[in-house]
Order: sequence, then structure tokens, then C-alpha cells
Amino acid sequence: VHILCFYDAQKRLKAAAFSLATTAQSEGGSKVSADFWHDVRRLIHERHGEGVCVLGFCGPAGDQTPRPQVGRRGEQRMYELRGLTYGQEIGRRIANTFDEVADVIAKDMRADVPLVHRVQQIELPARIVTDAEYAVAKKVCEDIDAKTTRSKSDHWTRGLYGSIADRYLAQQKGSQKTYEMELHALRLGDVAIATNPFELYLDYGVQIQARSPAEQTFLIQLVAPGEKSGGYVP
Repeated sequence: VHILCFYDAQKRLKAAAFSLATTAQSEGGSKVSADFWHDVRRLIHERHGEGVCVLGFCGPAGDQTPRPQVGRRGEQRMYELRGLTYGQEIGRRIANTFDEVADVIAKDMRADVPLVHRVQQIELPARIVTDAEYAVAKKVCEDIDAKTTRSKSDHWTRGLYGSIADRYLAQQKGSQKTYEMELHALRLGDVAIATNPFELYLDYGVQIQARSPAEQTFLIQLVAPGEKSGGYVP
């Protein structure tokens, strides 16, 4: 959990920004909700004041989920014994993490730090779709199109494999050699904040942070102008 705090002139906590390598999908289901971030905010407001603004950012987490994939029954037993939902349990853990470091962070307030913001359009080389991959994608699309009724997963699968087929046809025409992305990079003192439009797998986030010259690097994924998400980058 990466945490950045902001204070007013009286050194009172005004805001806290968090970057976690996970999306907010702990509860699942078809509903509009802030998910575990609601519980993070609720607990921080109870402990540190209603006026504290809590910002939650999603770091590279394309292959990460907040729901446990291993040891599910043991995990469920523990949060049910606490009388919590799983979203509330994650919120409790993040709020507790904040409590552990809030006093330490407050010892190193900076009143005069450089603030620099750079925006750059970058053309990334597009991955080449092979003939074999196109053949598979085309058959999957044809099989789904032949169905009289489609399931919810069919629509998702058709969109995924259809995009692969479209990319192959575009590259055959020579019209999809690169992928253009908009990169935002900010410097706030010795902290760096960088965005990307993808769902980067975890290892990308580790590599970016390892190569960054900043003392601490916040990464925020799925940041794109309009609706131009870059999708998964494994």
C-alpha cells in the first residue's frame, strides 16, 4: 500500500492518497458501489476526522483480484467471525495500514516541494497476431455467431476474440503497427506519480518502480482520455 498525505497550514490531515495493486471488485455482483473504498473512507473518517479526503488509485493489477483464489474457505471463516463482508474486511486492513504509518508520515511534512507535470504521447509497438491465433479467434467468433441465443459470457468472449481478429486484419493492411498512449508523469518532491491506460500485469509495476529514480513511485492504471482503455498487458 503506497500512501501520500496532505496537510493544511495548521498541520491537520486533509487528504490521503492510496495506490494498491488491485481493482475494487471484492463484492462482485451487478450494482453500483465504491466497494471496499467506501469502508476505507468510513473507517478513516471515524478515526481521523470527517473532513479527510480519501483518494483510492489502482496500480498495475491486471492479474490480481481482491478476492482470494487460494484458501477461500479459511479467509471466509475469518471475516465471517468478525461479522464483516469481504469488502469490509479489506477496508479494515487498509485503514489499519494507514493507522500504522499516519504518525510516522506526519513526522516528515514538506512545505515547499517541486511540482512538475509532463504529458507525452508514446507510440508503442503493437504485438503481432499470428496466423494461428487469427484462425482460433475467427473460429470462436463464427461458432458464437452461429448460435441462436447467446449467453452473457458469449458476448464477452465474442468481443475479446473479435478484437483479435480485427487486429490481425488491420496489421495485414499495414494499418496497426503501433499503439498510441497518453502518459502522465508527475513529480511531487521526491515522489513520482505515473499513469497508463492499460491493465498491466503485476510484474510491469514492479519493473517500473524498480527503474524509477524517485524515492517512492505511485502507479495508476486504466487512465486514458475518453474511453480508450488499452486493455490487459500480460
